[in-house]
Amino acid sequence: MKKSFEIQETNKNIIEILYKSKIFNSEGDLDEEKVDRLVQKYGSDFSPRFKNYGN
Repeated sequence: MKKSFEIQETNKNIIEILYKSKIFNSEGDLDEEKVDRLVQKYGSDFSPRFKNYGN
């Protein structure tokens, strides 16, 4: 699974969001459905800086 998104939060808030979203199951694997919900809820369009990264 390859997904990318940008969150405008502090590092502490990002960790809290990841923990509360329960995107990891007991084996440590990602739950794709929960990841999709996380991206829909917190994600935003990538900044122009990110889009131009590596060009």
